Amino acid sequence: MRDIRSLVKIFANGTVFSRVMSSGEKESIDDFLTDSPGEIDLVKGSELKSKLIQIIENVSARLKSLAQARPSLTAIRYKELIFRLRRKLATADRMLRPSMPIQSISFNEEILSYLKPEMLKRIMENISWKNQDPDYYSGQRKIILSLDEPIVLKNGTTINSLEIKGVVYRIEDDVVPPLQELYKTMKIVRMDKNNLTAMTNRILLKGGMSLTAAKREYMILEKLYAQGNSRYDYPVGHGMYKNYTFKGKQFGFIITGVENSRRKRMGDWFKDKYQKIFDLIKADKVRFAKLAVELFEAHETFLRRYGQELRRFHDRGFYHGYPHMLNVSWDKEFKNIVLNDFEASKMISRLPVEKRVGYRLIDISSAYAHFISFITGAQNLFALVSFSNAMNDLGNPFRFFLEGYLGSDMQNYDFAQFMNESVYPAVVGGVDVINEMDQGIVSKLFNIEGSEYKRFDYIDKIVFDEQVFLNEIVCEQAI
Repeated sequence: MRDIRSLVKIFANGTVFSRVMSSGEKESIDDFLTDSPGEIDLVKGSELKSKLIQIIENVSARLKSLAQARPSLTAIRYKELIFRLRRKLATADRMLRPSMPIQSISFNEEILSYLKPEMLKRIMENISWKNQDPDYYSGQRKIILSLDEPIVLKNGTTINSLEIKGVVYRIEDDVVPPLQELYKTMKIVRMDKNNLTAMTNRILLKGGMSLTAAKREYMILEKLYAQGNSRYDYPVGHGMYKNYTFKGKQFGFIITGVENSRRKRMGDWFKDKYQKIFDLIKADKVRFAKLAVELFEAHETFLRRYGQELRRFHDRGFYHGYPHMLNVSWDKEFKNIVLNDFEASKMISRLPVEKRVGYRLIDISSAYAHFISFITGAQNLFALVSFSNAMNDLGNPFRFFLEGYLGSDMQNYDFAQFMNESVYPAVVGGVDVINEMDQGIVSKLFNIEGSEYKRFDYIDKIVFDEQVFLNEIVCEQAI
């Protein structure tokens, strides 16, 4: 419960506010709070926030004048005061935020019989912010609710925790509801009616996700589960907030069930373990290309499984959109590698064969471009090509990914040709993926699609050789 009286304590005895605010400003806030007992609704919360921001600006101006007029108030002291003021505002902002009313929420019928009333209530209260008490937070926009006891579904799927995405925004140590603000705009590659690659914008919100993205991810997970893919997150439910939008886009959220909520993303694992190597590579990309080759050759099995997993996903009839290393995770036993985050994904199983091949090619090229970017930190195409060429001369380790995906030897594969066939169209756009590219990997993808919908001969579980997988030799050489 957001009791307004608790807010008064922020401005009470001994705070910077009480010392520097004018009596009129104090009275203005006190009057407003007196008229607003209990929880604050959206309108009043917005009005009070505006008042607080104005007071922050006024107090900052006064402190700046004091710093100039009084030598004893040094610049460092001034910065400390301003920092404290802004932290107070962040705290007040969090307390002033209204609950987030839910307009609608849908649950998977299969899971409803397993969820106890207490857990359903806890889910609703955490999503609506009536009582935000998750077991912990994951990333910038996800909360984790642990179940009192595991749920074992009829097909043997075990669920130990619920992950709810799109309901929080983490700013350093602060946690607030999703903001009606743009986080960043990402480019998503699609194919138009003429089989040309075209860039479309995907808007990412601060902590939130659009209702469209929530529905899309839920649908993808639901279809994967129906196909017997129990390794993916289980689709528990999805919903939307009431009257909460950004540029016409309704805010939504998705609930998934997972066996291991602390599973590691591949990108995070590599960064944690080999950060010193990546720092060296970023400092001099061409000089230390050999380090990158040695590092990922030591993880050949992982790259093969990465390629196999994307192939499996495509064979199931889906296009991912962003199959990079931060969107892939594995379990704690290193047995299963799984794709995550399907907000940009798309069903392609019913598209013409040319488009299916095109989407496969775009995903593979995206994986490679992000692979190079992940290693080097580079974003522009020239830097990606330069580092790719440097690795080509040493034996590009991404061949293991392609061997896992295509099921064939890529030892002597020409990655310069791959850049021309795949990465350029996906990154630059506007190139006819199919008609202008009838050799190399494209012909292999046409063979995969074939006249009959083929399944790849996968090994469901591969136990990693930890002597290879956890190889420390490259790290020792770099240090």
